[in-house]
Formats: sequence, C-alpha cells, structure tokens
Amino acid sequence: MTSFFLFALLLLTIILGRLRQLRTWRLSHLIPSMTFFRVALAAALIGRILARLGVQGEVVNWVALTAKTYLFLALAELVLDGLWVVLARLNRGGVTPPRILKDLTLVAAAFVVVAAELNSQGVLTTIGSAAVLGGLAFILGPGSATQISNIAAALVAQVEKQFSVGDWIEMSGVVGRVDNISWNNTYVYDDATAAYVVIPNSVIDRDKIVNYSRPLSTEYRIELEVSLPLDMPPGTALHLLADVLDDHPEIIDSSRNTIWIRSIHDSGILYAIRFWIADFTRRNPIRSEIYSSIWYSI
Repeated sequence: MTSFFLFALLLLTIILGRLRQLRTWRLSHLIPSMTFFRVALAAALIGRILARLGVQGEVVNWVALTAKTYLFLALAELVLDGLWVVLARLNRGGVTPPRILKDLTLVAAAFVVVAAELNSQGVLTTIGSAAVLGGLAFILGPGSATQISNIAAALVAQVEKQFSVGDWIEMSGVVGRVDNISWNNTYVYDDATAAYVVIPNSVIDRDKIVNYSRPLSTEYRIELEVSLPLDMPPGTALHLLADVLDDHPEIIDSSRNTIWIRSIHDSGILYAIRFWIADFTRRNPIRSEIYSSIWYSI
C-alpha cells in the first residue's frame, strides 16, 4: 500500500510539473518546482522495492539518505517559493527580488542539508567531503573564473535592476526581448530574425546596455535619420517631417515628437527624428512606413 501511495504521489508531481511548465492554468505560476519532490519520491519508492526484495546494507541506507535529503531540499525550495510570492505582493508593482538570489539561497541550503546529512552518517570528513567538493566543482565546471564572472554579473544586473525578464534591450549589437537570465547566460529573443541569442553574462560588465523598456514599458522611443536634398529649405523639410509623424496612427503623443538637423553635407541635409510607439515589436514596420511616407511627400 505504501509503494502504491508513493507511486501515486510521484505521478502527481509529474502532472503538477507539467502544468507549471505549460502555464495553461491561471494559477500555474504558483505551483512549486517538483524536481526535488520527484527525486525524493523516486528514491523512497526504490527503497521500498529494495526492502521487498530483501536487499540490505549500504545501498539501502544511501537510497534512504537520498530520499531524506531531497525531501528537505524540496521543502526548502517550497519555503523560498512562498517567500518570493509574499515579497512580490508586498513590493510595489508586484516585482519580486532577483531570481538569482533565490537560486543562490537554494544552493546554500542544499550544501547545508547535504553536509548535515553526511555528517549524521559520519562520512563528512571522507566520502562526504569529496561529494560536497565534487558538487561545487560540478556547478562551477571548467573555467571557474569565467563561471564566477558570469554569476557575479547576473547578480549585479538583477540587483541593480539594469534589466528584467520581459524587457526589450540592446546588448552586444542584439536588439530583443529578455526571456531568461540564468547563472551563466542571458537569453534574448530577437524578433527581427525569430531567433534566440545566448549572451554570456560577463558581457554585461563590458558592454553598453540600452533598455528600451525603462523607465516605462508602455512607450518606446524610436530615432531615425533621413537625408533630404540640400536645395530643400530647412523650414520646409521640418514641416514635411512633422506632418508625416502627425499622420501616423501608431505614434503616441505627437506633441513629444522631435525633429532636428544633425549635419549638412554636400549631398544633402541629415535630419534626426524622434518619436514614441506603444508596441516595440512594430518598430521596424513603422520605420519602413515613415520612410515611405517621407519619400512620397518630397
């Protein structure tokens, strides 16, 4: 009966994990990660099977230790998930603290739990020490300096709120929406090419970042340059460009439109245009429409 109960709980964690991943349910974001629970239940189920088969010794003890350890980790993650939900509700705008802080806290909790369990088995100074150090080496991996740099840069970016998931940014020559910030990389969706670009977090410290979603995510500034004939009087050109902007339906608050002369060359006069739009994904079509309207208006 106990084995059947454990198996049923294991299936339930798989279903809940799938709901969390698909996010088809309105409250699916509140479902905690089921990974640690799944491992704990699987280890407990294996332990029951081994006991029924009459297996004894160190193998059974280590399986039981694994189940207990992962259960503690699952509970720690559950507490952190609940804490982050509370902090989001208490914070203005529903913004939670940086996700990487939660991940680092969970890692610290994991090492404490693993060390405590190994110490309870009296193997922390031998096999346990190797296991803890091996786990740390696995997380850092080859190129530890680079990994640490990536983690530090991601932490700084989120603590200082340089950008968050969902922001439209420009970094390393890529313009796109931030879809994920992991320990090592920032994943940016480039809508112009319909491709994901993976940028190492260490680049954040070395490159200029333009965040188009700040200070407001409801309006985005767009700037264009256009060269008009040298024989066209600047007054006429400025009036023509202003009319083109005023006539475009997707430009918001036309009173903020700005047009100025950037430079004068033998081939023409270079004008700069600045305006705001509500949908950043429409920036390229709107640019094309503005340029086309200017050409037809000359």
